[in-house]
Amino acid sequence: IIRKWLLCDFDPVRLPNISSSNEQFELSHKKAQDVYRSLRDKGFGDCVIAISGSGRHILIAVNIPCNEETDKIVKDFYTYMGSVFSDDNVEFDEKVYNRSRITKLYSTYAKKGANLPTNPWRQSKIVYIPKELKPTPIEKIKELANLAPKEKPKQAPNRPNRNYINTPFDLRTWLNEHG
Repeated sequence: IIRKWLLCDFDPVRLPNISSSNEQFELSHKKAQDVYRSLRDKGFGDCVIAISGSGRHILIAVNIPCNEETDKIVKDFYTYMGSVFSDDNVEFDEKVYNRSRITKLYSTYAKKGANLPTNPWRQSKIVYIPKELKPTPIEKIKELANLAPKEKPKQAPNRPNRNYINTPFDLRTWLNEHG
């Protein structure tokens, strides 16, 4: 199996379940333009640009195998992108690194909340497809992935080691013990 695309999703920071305002929508557009230029300056290939409905998408063409090693590289790439390009107005969605996630079908409408003049529903659509679409080499993705902030591993809370095999299970006791 080969991964063909990396989705960069830029969502305006706003209240949940409401479409973006025109101002928020424009902020996501400016953020996507900045990121597009930055990626091109770093040697990435030309990208597909789309409207997600409330924000913007950049689709990076790739041709990389789907395996644990490349999944880690892609996740670190998204962590880097989020750490550099998210701010108080526009968030880079780091969760889309997961190849099992889906995105909307372009030409459908994003209908969050009521369709208001200040926060209208918008149609998702592709707005730019390059004449020549060359996959960005994994080495370019790896360069940015290597710059991702390293998180300290989360330590599991200290809990007594219990063997529940052949022991009656008492839900009330278990819930009390585990908060």
